[in-house]
Amino acid sequence: MLTVETIRKIRLAVHREGKSIRKTAKDLHLSRNTIRKVIRSDQTAFEYKRQVQPHLRLQQSVFRPFPPSSETVTVLGCGLSKVSDNTAYED
Repeated sequence: MLTVETIRKIRLAVHREGKSIRKTAKDLHLSRNTIRKVIRSDQTAFEYKRQVQPHLRLQQSVFRPFPPSSETVTVLGCGLSKVSDNTAYED
């Protein structure tokens, strides 16, 4: 979303200072199409609202826990109570 201040900077740079669209876009870190859109219209605020919010597709493997490794099972079987970051801590 472009604010009124950003639109003002674009119009001053192009019309008053005579900067090119490319130079203005580079200075303000905006796309050239955005600069063109602001120059061609008389709007003071630009907003974009999606009609439908897309849903993320998550793979099932993201929700599956990791199977215990042989080291974890061995360490837990030796009487140590906690395993964290491949380091066993004794009680």
